[in-house]
Amino acid sequence: MKKLVLVLATLGLAAPAMASKARLQSLQGASFLKDTQTIFVNPAHVSHLGQYLTFEMGSSSATAATRAEGGFVRKDGDVSYGAYLGHQNETQSLYRASKIATTNGGTYLRSQNPVEVFYAKGNWGASVGFSNSDQKSKGLKEQSLYGRFGVDNGDTEFFGTLEVLGQAKDESTAGAEKTLTTSPVVSIGAEKDFGRYYGAIEARYAQIKAEPTPDKSGNDTSIGVSIVDRSLKNDKRMIYYGAGLNYTKLSNGDKAVSGTALPVFIGIEGDITSWAIVRGSVSQNLLLGETKDEFATAPADSSDTLSNNTVVALGIGLKYSDFVLDGSIAGSTSGDLNGNNVLSKGALTYYF
Repeated sequence: MKKLVLVLATLGLAAPAMASKARLQSLQGASFLKDTQTIFVNPAHVSHLGQYLTFEMGSSSATAATRAEGGFVRKDGDVSYGAYLGHQNETQSLYRASKIATTNGGTYLRSQNPVEVFYAKGNWGASVGFSNSDQKSKGLKEQSLYGRFGVDNGDTEFFGTLEVLGQAKDESTAGAEKTLTTSPVVSIGAEKDFGRYYGAIEARYAQIKAEPTPDKSGNDTSIGVSIVDRSLKNDKRMIYYGAGLNYTKLSNGDKAVSGTALPVFIGIEGDITSWAIVRGSVSQNLLLGETKDEFATAPADSSDTLSNNTVVALGIGLKYSDFVLDGSIAGSTSGDLNGNNVLSKGALTYYF
């Protein structure tokens, strides 16, 4: 690490300050970012990022917290197109590990080797993603098919996702097959730059059914809004602070898991040299916030206020020519920096 830093200090040249899950993790609440990961919210961002190759380090396991993935974007005149390998469909991952799924008792695969292709022109973009797996030796199957669309007019954005197919099956026990259907799923959102302030809103609705038990159609409803003040930013640094309001309810029959939260956050991203960027943020819930799990056995099915959830995230980006090496600083949960494991969630992006 010291040798790499020394080389970059000697030869460092500017490159775009955009890269990876590590950057998004380090900048909590920064809904205004346009990044190689925000194309999975609004594919119109593809038009703003130029040509690049990006590689995210992580586990090959679909259930791991940090997963390997990567892809590319090319430009051809006023058209941009690209493909991405390994990016998990987060809503399908959420539902296949949800209370409805665990109550059903089945083992459900997450998306296996997903692929997503992108196309953008002018101020709009679209993508199609899919996955398919049939592990006959284990009796497990899964399928997903979804499309995204977005418009970015500079200070105003609109975007949405339609998941038309989401299904996982556990046929490992003859005569006791289980199926989890998690589609359709509709997500819509909008963002607006008001100058000093930046506002965002996003909502999602999904239909979910587990068979044969609880054998009832359920649904997931969630909505989130946030407002960010960026009046302290300048050419050398970006300082922001703001708050959000989130509500979610996952129901099946007469039972549900629900929650509300009022997160507040403060963050900064700034250049410390021509070749290095540092990032940091802190967030926690403020006063309003509770969870309730009606699937649990009393008294665990009662409402609880949110437990202490203050999170500090730190990160760094190292730039050389057209390369950006990005990572989160390890030790955020313990407060100790391990000299043998300085960066986590590492990613390399090359702009060409």
